This record gives sequence, C-alpha cells and structure tokens, in this order.
Amino acid sequence: MWDSQAPLAPRSVLDLPDDPCIININTLKIQPFKLPPLGPHDVKIRVKAVGICGSDVHFLKTLRCADFIVKEPMVIGHECAGLIEEVGSEVKKLVPGDHVALEPGISCWQCNLCKEGRYNLCLEMKFFATPPVHGSLANQLQALSEIHLSTYRWFILQTYALNCQTMSAGRKGLCVNP
Repeated sequence: MWDSQAPLAPRSVLDLPDDPCIININTLKIQPFKLPPLGPHDVKIRVKAVGICGSDVHFLKTLRCADFIVKEPMVIGHECAGLIEEVGSEVKKLVPGDHVALEPGISCWQCNLCKEGRYNLCLEMKFFATPPVHGSLANQLQALSEIHLSTYRWFILQTYALNCQTMSAGRKGLCVNP
C-alpha cells in the first residue's frame, strides 16, 4: 500500500489534508498529505492557480504518458502560481505574501549545469506531475527556494498559471483553483 507520509520527491513535497490524486483510470480521490518541517532554504506556498495540460489529462485517462507510468496515487498539475506563506531561515529573496509562479522543473542544484545557471539542461531534472513526483493541484506545496520562483506582485495568479501552461505546451490549457 502506498504510504502518503513517505518522501515524495527531492525537496518538493505537497501538502493537503485534501489533495486530489489519480488512483485509477479516470478516477481522482482525495488523499491526505503532510508537509515536513520547513528546511532553511525552503518556502511554503499556498497554491492559488494551476494549469492543467495535455499530459495531466493523459495520465488521468491512461495512467501513463510516454515512459512515465502512474503506479501509486499521484497529484496532477504542472504549472502553478500562489502566495508565499512561510520561508526558511536562509531564504533572503522571498517574504511571506509574495506572489510567485513556479517552474514545473525540479533540477538537482548540484551539477555543473545547475551551478552555471543552466538548470534547464540538468540531467537529473524531475517535473511536477511526472511519476514519481506529485503535481501542484494542491492547497499547499513546499519547495526549495531555488526552484525558480518568479515574483509577480502585479500579475493575476490565474492568468500566470494559464499562460505558463499555454506557452510551455503550445496549446490551450485549463486553469483550476485548488
């Protein structure tokens, strides 16, 4: 049986006393999650908008997309925007209340490519909503502050999540408020 208390992904974990997880073809179920204690370089984000793209729908309809197969309950949602709720003791550039948008890619931050600022080429890259990493259709998530959070105080959160999905996937997206 899947343990919702087990670590989900390196430094990127969802919370939710009520997060919708894919548990079978065309079946979502509310599953409980608990965030770990905030690390010194982590931020806790209250998710306000999520872009649902074709791969999310594909996972829901077939439990797979390319070589990635859903083998245990998984939260969908790649692109998201929200508000910073809490920051770790070493986080200097973000403060509670900041509006942020997250890139769906989670790089290692250890390899030379990441250290040179070319994190998008990281060979260890993982993505929200790509097994075994949970997505962002959640009430809250916790992430390493270096996950490329962009501050958009003037930007409407729903518009950012939808535009981010549309630009990254090249097709129309669906915006969902968790």
